[in-house]
Amino acid sequence: MAERALWATTSVEKEQGQWSVWIEVAFGDGMVRKRIETYRSEQLAMLAASVISRVANVEMFGT
Repeated sequence: MAERALWATTSVEKEQGQWSVWIEVAFGDGMVRKRIETYRSEQLAMLAASVISRVANVEMFGT
C-alpha cells in the first residue's frame, strides 16, 4: 500500500515568459516536487494552483 501524504502545497513560478504550477507533497521519508502544467497567464496559473491544492487536501484529509 502507498504511504500516506502528510501535506501538500502548490506554488506558481514564472518560467520563460509563462507561469508554471508546481505541487510539493511531503511523506514521512521525504518530499516530492513536480511541475503540473504551464499557463500563459498568471491568473490562470493561480486558479489552477488553487483547485489542485483544494483537491489534494480533500484526498488527504477528507475536508
